Order: sequence, then C-alpha cells, then structure tokens
Amino acid sequence: MSSHFKLKQKQRTQSFKKTMTRERSVSKRRQFIIQLSKNKKEQNLYRRRQKLQNDFLKSQFENFENQNGNIPALIKLHYQKNDLVSVSNLIKQLEEKLGSVDEIREIAQQLEEENLYPYLISLIEKESNVVLCSNSLSILTSIGSTIPKMLPYFIAQGLLEKSIKVLKIAPLQINSIRCIGHIVSNLEDGNEFFLLKIIVQLFIEIFEETQKIKIKRETLWCFSCFLSRRPLPDFDDYKEFLPYVYKSIYEKDEEILIDTFNILASITTDKENIQTIIDSADISHSINLLSHKSHGVQSAVVKLIGNIVSGTDEQTDYVIKLSVLPGLVSLLSNEKSFLRRQACWVCSNILCQKVHIPTVSDYGIIKLLQDIIKNDFFDVKREAIFCFSKIFTLSEPGFILKITTKKLIKRLMQFFDIEDQQLIYLVLKIFRDYLVVGNDSYQINNLEENVSLTLLEENNVFKKIEKLISHKNQQICYLSRQIIDWVIENQIEIDMSEEMIEQPLSFDINTPLQIINTMNKK
Repeated sequence: MSSHFKLKQKQRTQSFKKTMTRERSVSKRRQFIIQLSKNKKEQNLYRRRQKLQNDFLKSQFENFENQNGNIPALIKLHYQKNDLVSVSNLIKQLEEKLGSVDEIREIAQQLEEENLYPYLISLIEKESNVVLCSNSLSILTSIGSTIPKMLPYFIAQGLLEKSIKVLKIAPLQINSIRCIGHIVSNLEDGNEFFLLKIIVQLFIEIFEETQKIKIKRETLWCFSCFLSRRPLPDFDDYKEFLPYVYKSIYEKDEEILIDTFNILASITTDKENIQTIIDSADISHSINLLSHKSHGVQSAVVKLIGNIVSGTDEQTDYVIKLSVLPGLVSLLSNEKSFLRRQACWVCSNILCQKVHIPTVSDYGIIKLLQDIIKNDFFDVKREAIFCFSKIFTLSEPGFILKITTKKLIKRLMQFFDIEDQQLIYLVLKIFRDYLVVGNDSYQINNLEENVSLTLLEENNVFKKIEKLISHKNQQICYLSRQIIDWVIENQIEIDMSEEMIEQPLSFDINTPLQIINTMNKK
C-alpha cells in the first residue's frame, strides 16, 4: 500500500509544469526591484536636471532683467542661437508678465526696439510646438487690443491670415479666434470684410465639430465683433452662420447669451433685417430672458427688443402681443441705471404709436417714468423726457389732463436749469402741448376755469419760461416767446415784466415750428 502511494505521488509530481527553483525566484525578484530603483533614480535625476535647467534660465533671465529689464532682448539672443527651447520658455514668461495696460505698453515698446514682431508672427506657423504658437498669439493679441495703432502693421506682417490658418488646430482655436476678434473690432476701416465669408465657413465647421462651451463662446464673440462695425457687412456674407446663432438663444451660458443677443441687436440696426429676425429667431423666448439673473443678458435682450419696436407698426404690435410690457416694468425698477435707461428707450419707441399709450399706462409705466424724472440719474431722466414728449404730442386731451399733476409739473421744471438744450426744448414743448389741450377743453366744454393755465401759473412755470426768451439757443427762444405771447394775448393776469408785456405778439400757440422733429424714433 505504501509503495503504491509513493508511485502515485511521483507520477503526479512529474505531470506538473516545471517551475523555477526557489533560488532562481529570489534572484529574479531582486533583479526586478533593482530595475525599479534604477528607473526611479533616472526619473528623479531627469527632474533634477530639468529643475536645474529651469533655475538656470530663470536666474539668467533675472540677472538679465536686473541689468536691462528687457525680456525681448534675451529672446532675441536665444533665437539668434537657434535655441528654440529657451525661446519657448522666455516667451511663456513674457506672456505671463502681461498684466496691466502699462506693462503691456512697456513690453510692446521693447519688442519694437528689438524688431521681434516679425519673428513672433512667424512662430504662429510652428505647429510642432503648440505652446509656443499659443503664447505668441496671446502676446500679439494683448498688444493689438491695447495699442490699436499696431494692428495695421500686424496685418501687413500677415497676422490675420496666419490666425485664420491655425483656426482649425484645436489647441490654438481660442487664441486665434480672440486674435481675429480684436483685429476686427479695433480697425478703423472695414477693409477686412472680404475675409468674413471665409471665417463664417470656418465658424460653421467649428460649431458642427465641437461641443466645448468655451470655444463656442469665443466664436460668437468674434462674430459679434464683425457685426459691431459700421456699416454692416452684406447680409448674404454671414447669413449661413445665423442658424447657429438662433440655436444659441437657448444656451445656459451667460456670455454666450450676451454675444448672441448682441449679434441679433447689431443685425436689427438695419430695419430691413428686422422681419428676417422676427421670422427666424424665437422672440417670445427672448422676451422671457428680460427676467434673466444676469444684467448683461438683460441689457443685450433690451437692445434687440428696442430695435424691433423701432421698425414698422406691425413689428411693434407683434412684440407687444408677446407681453413685453411686464418685462419693461421690471427693468424700469431695476437697481442698474443702464437697464432703466434702456427700458425708457424701448418705451419711447413703443409710445411713437398712439394706440399703445393707454396700454402702457395700464401697466403703470407712466407712473414709473414720473418717479424716474424725480430722482434718477441724468441719462435715465433724459430718456424718460423723450417718453413724455411723445405722450403729450400723441395722446387724447382727456388722458393728458388726467396724468398732468402738480408733482409732474414741478419735476419737469427742474430741466429748465440744465445745459442740455434739447431737453429744455422738449420740456417747453410738453408745456405748450398741455396749454393747447387745456385751452381746447376749456373752450369746447365751456368750463369755468382753464385748468392747465391755472396749474402752470400756480407753479410759477411762466416765470421760468420768461427767462428762457433770452436763451442763446434760437429754437428755445422762439418756443418760449410763443408760449408767453399766447398768455399775454389771452390777457392772463400773470406777474411779468412791463417790458415783456409791451412786446407785440409774434406767434400763435398753434403755429407749427419747424424745429426738432421729436416724433422720429431714435
């Protein structure tokens, strides 16, 4: 039995695969550990060498800077030795040093003294070193946006063409798009519009190939730079890209929304394009964005809405039916003055249609405009005065008499003491229209009292107007005299100078004056 068991065990042992001996296994493990140690040692040695090289370049740069304060001269020194590694490191340091406007101007002057601009522009084509290309583009873009007079020279050296050429290289897209945008937005002429068709095709490809928000953001910003120029480029040159702009209305990114609506606002400055935008873009969704949390988005949307309501009556009616007025009410009470001013501007364009005045009043907008005239910033008050000028010119007599109160008159009188001659004229015209309406109501309805005349007299409006007769502006002088002559003609008992009363009548209150046509939409 015992011999049989030993035989089976021997057979089983012989059937197994041969393995290394214990001594061999220990030896191999030691060799593996030694190799790992060697690799780690080589990596650490490489890192120390890189650190020493970087420290050497840094110390060389610092010594050179302490002596001359001129990085570009050091770049020139290394590129003449064809040391591209050192040049790349120095350009990276130079790009990081760009900060304030003064620093950019100083570096720009140093680059010009060393005649390095052609070399930097040539580096953009070094596609094998993407970091070097990107840093060179960043430096040139910062200098061009800060010192616009350098842009014609950059263009002559081929910067715009090279930026377009590398536009398809993913790591360079953002800097190349920024470079193109700054070049276009700072040029004084529109000679670069011939490139718009090429760039539009590239932008379409970028939008179709990428989902990165940052690249879309820069692309829309660059496109808005093209359309911010005046005159606008031909619609046919960029219409192929507009479907991507319309889709961007639904994006969540704040900067994309701002640039999208700035693009649409720029397009609608040409009234011939307004209907195209209405038919293609979602105006209802745009109006909803008037309540967006970002003031920048709200401002861009208001620009678009203001341009649309400055179009035809049908286009204005379309926007009114989409419930734009509640959004304007919110903006008129907004904490930001520039949004209140823009909202007043939109209201001014809406009020150019007589039919919308009662609707505007129903939403409490006229009361908000009165509050703005009382205690807001001057530029906001100015837009509100344009609104009241159109209300008093177009409204029904009963409506004018209803909204004109002692408070409103006092608030309007404060504009007689300012230097803005157009506002003085508009306020005078408001008082003249109020007098006409009040006088007609007094005569037609056989009232016992001329309410408008009494209210103006009680607030000493005529004394203020009398002083304006000697105003240096002839238009203000004429309109002031027109009002005073009408008061004298009707033998109103008002405390005026004897010299004024002895003057012959010059005007009739209903005589139209060919002065400023305030009914034109701005």
